[in-house]
Amino acid sequence: MTDKTENKKEDKKKKKQGPIRTGALIPFIVFVVLVVVFNLFFLDTMLKKTFEFAGSKVNGAEVNVAQVQTSFTDLKMEIKGVQFTNKKDPTMNTFVIGSMNFKMLWDALLRGKILIEDISVKDVLVLSKREKPGYVAPPPPPEEQAEKDKKMKEVLGKAEKEFEGNIFGDIAGVFSGSNSDVSAGAKGDLQSKQKLAALKEEMAQREKNVSATLKSLPTKNDISKLQSRFNSIRWKDLGNITKAPKVLQEVDKVKKDADKMIKAYNNANKVVNNHIKYVDNATKQIPKFVDEDVQAIQKRLKIPSIDPKNIAQMLFGSEIVDKMNMTQEYRGKIEKYLPPKKSKEEKEKEKVKIANRKIGVNYKFGTPNSYPLVWIKSVNINSKTKQGTMKGTIANITDDQVQINKPTTFSIIGDFPAIETRGVNIKGSFDHRGKADDWVTFMVKSFPVKDKALSNTADVKFIIAESDAKSVVEVKIKHEDMSLVAKNAFRKIKYNNSAKDKNMDLILKDVADTTKVITLDAKASGKFDNLKWDIKSNLAQAIQKTVKRQIQAKIDATKKKIKEDVERQIANEKNKIMKQVNEAKAQYNKAIADGKNQLDKFKKDIDKKRKKEEKKAKKNMFKGIKL
Repeated sequence: MTDKTENKKEDKKKKKQGPIRTGALIPFIVFVVLVVVFNLFFLDTMLKKTFEFAGSKVNGAEVNVAQVQTSFTDLKMEIKGVQFTNKKDPTMNTFVIGSMNFKMLWDALLRGKILIEDISVKDVLVLSKREKPGYVAPPPPPEEQAEKDKKMKEVLGKAEKEFEGNIFGDIAGVFSGSNSDVSAGAKGDLQSKQKLAALKEEMAQREKNVSATLKSLPTKNDISKLQSRFNSIRWKDLGNITKAPKVLQEVDKVKKDADKMIKAYNNANKVVNNHIKYVDNATKQIPKFVDEDVQAIQKRLKIPSIDPKNIAQMLFGSEIVDKMNMTQEYRGKIEKYLPPKKSKEEKEKEKVKIANRKIGVNYKFGTPNSYPLVWIKSVNINSKTKQGTMKGTIANITDDQVQINKPTTFSIIGDFPAIETRGVNIKGSFDHRGKADDWVTFMVKSFPVKDKALSNTADVKFIIAESDAKSVVEVKIKHEDMSLVAKNAFRKIKYNNSAKDKNMDLILKDVADTTKVITLDAKASGKFDNLKWDIKSNLAQAIQKTVKRQIQAKIDATKKKIKEDVERQIANEKNKIMKQVNEAKAQYNKAIADGKNQLDKFKKDIDKKRKKEEKKAKKNMFKGIKL
């Protein structure tokens, strides 16, 4: 009975345990199934969309990903057909990556970090046609731009405006006479007129101050009274021992009052001299005002300046500004994703901001052997396509260079015979462990240039129809300083030139015949908000040499006529100011000189009289006394 009873109890126990274990397994099985289903049906799609969104934000234009394949068990990933839209020409891709293979580390992922030892990049195409135009993001509104980016935009915009123009069109205008209506060009509000009016107003205000100072000076009557006091001194009392001190006190008092008056004149003299100095400096600026108006009218009338520097700026200035714009744009992105190490002051400001915030704060704690949020140790490019080959390495892509204590570096070479682009070599380093210290060198030994228009108007066409070009561009950014050096050359040039005017047509042919190779050397350097430009080209020198022989005299005559017209318009106001200045100088100097000279003479008379009377008193003091 006992055995049967125990067996029944055991059976009941097993029956109870069975359903309990099965019930516990169901949530786990559902979870695993959901993970597997998500991995199979949604993970790749979600990652594809994520890569496209993030890539488009960084690129500033649409990025497309053809396919993403993942292996959840070993964290392997393959990304295929990544297209980066060219912002300047949305019908083209800047480059296309055929495939990218990499593997993430579980150790880092379990800590919420992404660590990739190596990414293998293959099948890279450059400047390939898109099936349909890509979307290009508009520039951020001014209020969302960083302060230094705003300043840089202003500087580049100012430079672009300064370099704009068409030198060939302007020269053609000189031949045709369309830009020689000087009288029309000089009409309107001249800057020199406005500046002379402002100068006149400033002079009037200063003259009030000078007049007030002169009115406060001792008058002739004051000086006469002082003279009377001096004359009324009883000098003969100096011989009396008891009365002499009183006489000397009166002499000293008169002398001190004279000194005060002289000091007042000296101060007035300083005020007048400062005013005269200001007026002299201001009137010296009048020729500069005229020159500025002359230059503005020349630009308005499109009178060319036959100076190689100005010509080079008009020919190639916009191209260099484009390169600086591109540099500035990428600099902004680098600073966003690789922020420089914060100074103590910046850290304190950040603490204040955090203290004033009412929402949660994310803190990052670095520990030995820890990982940054993102760290791609190496990207290896080994590409062979129908275009050509590309090889290179990008090392240490991360959001925290300080933690890994390494800069991001890259070195890439390429050769693309199919698109006639040879000898591509890109090297550089982005180091933001302290203040930004970045440099990039970009070199292409040979690439085609087609239909590069240096002038393309109804009157004048000067176009590089075909050319084999080479280019070297070096960019350096150190703290708040930037420098760009570009050396370009256009070889094997075929021109497409024509002009309506026969003289201009001859000039174009002459320039083309003397420039079988065009060189362009450009520099831009300085603070972000104050760049200095230097652009040189042998094409500019050839234009100057050819044009100078034929139209320099005509240009000089036109400039002379403009200057004469401007000076004629301001002559009346200028003469009034100069007359006022000369009269004021004479009046002020005379008013001060007369009073000061009188007081200086009076002071000398006091000293002379005192010495004479003191000598006389000493001689008579003991007269009649017998010892």
